[in-house]
Amino acid sequence: MKHRLLGLIIIAVALLQTLSIEAQRPFATLEHEGTVTAYYGTTALSQAHSAAVAGDIITLSPGMFTAVNITKAITIRGAGMFADTVTGTTPTYIRGEFTFSAPNDTLHYLSFEGLYFIDKVKYGSVYNPMFSKCMFRTELEYATATNNTTYMRDATFVNCIIKRWINVSYSGNYNTYTASGTTFLNCVILQSSNDSRDILTNCIASFNSYYCDFKVINNCILYDFQTEGSAEDAITSWNSIGILDYSSSNKKYFHPSMHATHNLHNYYNYNSVFKYFNGDGSYIDGMSFELQDSIANTILGNDGTQVGIYGGVHPFNPRVQNYKITVPSESNASGQLPVTIQAANEN
Repeated sequence: MKHRLLGLIIIAVALLQTLSIEAQRPFATLEHEGTVTAYYGTTALSQAHSAAVAGDIITLSPGMFTAVNITKAITIRGAGMFADTVTGTTPTYIRGEFTFSAPNDTLHYLSFEGLYFIDKVKYGSVYNPMFSKCMFRTELEYATATNNTTYMRDATFVNCIIKRWINVSYSGNYNTYTASGTTFLNCVILQSSNDSRDILTNCIASFNSYYCDFKVINNCILYDFQTEGSAEDAITSWNSIGILDYSSSNKKYFHPSMHATHNLHNYYNYNSVFKYFNGDGSYIDGMSFELQDSIANTILGNDGTQVGIYGGVHPFNPRVQNYKITVPSESNASGQLPVTIQAANEN
């Protein structure tokens, strides 16, 4: 597991502003070598990104921000992808299509946490990017790339929900993909491209896979094996559930011969597996993917926890731990407004 999944990062910033009205607008803080600068308004992310260098941290308040192409190995952290009723925190939204990329840097990596991407997000040339607790509401796909050039390498997604994931081979060359070494941990992928080669652990996913064998699948729940090839062998799948519908001739399944050796299970409708989820068409923000008790208690992963997003090492939790913004209602005696931001990465 990448080292960025370990440890706890806490940032506590005290900013003095002269106008209390500024605190009511969306704002971003940029931390660079111990110095913190604040930017206000919907373009605050763009302003902070322009001033940032590799290794800097941008923290966004709840609210709506205009997207900007991300081209630096920095950390961008928001308040979360869903409203948090416990803390009263509202989401951090990024509106507008954008591309993220970064130079190959062995010291710094591009990282995103606690963000809701409203529009299409594209990946460019980037190594080891990290996404945690992010919502991709439209699509995550590759930017225009030169043939036989891998754009994104060794990306990790933890506790994310992706409406549509696109990772395809160049000109039918199944040895070269727009993204390689992509790992999904406790994520939901509602739709995906037809020949994506990825590593999925404790995920819920639908994909049009040419061969299920091309992926590495552990402790997952898969649905809609729509394929022109065969998903029957699934030799790279373990401890997983397949949900299928025999009414369509192109729906495949985990082959019975693999059930005992790889602990694979077939179910014929969503209600047998989930309490609420009934396919990607039923998804709404904040939906629970809770399993039926009979499934959660009896079909377990290789670590003894339930299959799907609530098992494993990183059980799904959309909350950004210890994220807090303190804004006084009135300025102090000097006419200044102390704004405190605390954000932590539990991973």
